[in-house]
Amino acid sequence: MSLTRTPGLRAAAAIAIGLIAVPAAVAAPARSPAAAVQPPPCVPQVVPTVLVMGGAFSPATRTTSTPGTTVHWQWNGASASVTSTGGLPLMRSQVKSSGTYSFTFWSAGSFPYHSTVNTSQKGVVQVRMCNVPKTAHVNTRTEFQVASAHKRGWVADIEVLRPGTSKWAWLKTDATTTFVTFTPARTGTYQLRARLRDKALKKSSAFSPASTLRVS
Repeated sequence: MSLTRTPGLRAAAAIAIGLIAVPAAVAAPARSPAAAVQPPPCVPQVVPTVLVMGGAFSPATRTTSTPGTTVHWQWNGASASVTSTGGLPLMRSQVKSSGTYSFTFWSAGSFPYHSTVNTSQKGVVQVRMCNVPKTAHVNTRTEFQVASAHKRGWVADIEVLRPGTSKWAWLKTDATTTFVTFTPARTGTYQLRARLRDKALKKSSAFSPASTLRVS
């Protein structure tokens, strides 16, 4: 059967020739990975009040996952104070037996305190970093919140414990930003923690509870 007698075959042949004549499409250039979008600032938590009792704070350890959270102490008839331990000029209530005292923790860290009436009466407020992702991919930038604000003379120091190691290393020191970025270079489980430091006094808080980041 000839092509001249069969329109259907003639059309099919023309399409085939056209397909052969047209060069293959050029592949679209690969797109660069999108820059990480900064997560929104964390909303301060509403935490239960710490009771100031005779010889004890209840609970002795109060943990919050959001810098910028305000902790309140409520006296329960016992004479005591809420005073920072270690020389940082943070919590400094009066000695009293009734009323309340409040302090806003603007940066991650662990903040021990005691009563000046009875130094064995101790407590600690632990402030975690916020928005640390639970998972990430290698060579992908992550971003998390270490503070709700920056105060002049104060800085944050952030440490990382990389997979396969047993020693913490500095990720960033003298941080004056509320958000910090981290790009993991290999797979595994990372730990991240931070502290607050007074540059003039050269004194710092203890480190915050560690946050875990699993990288694939």
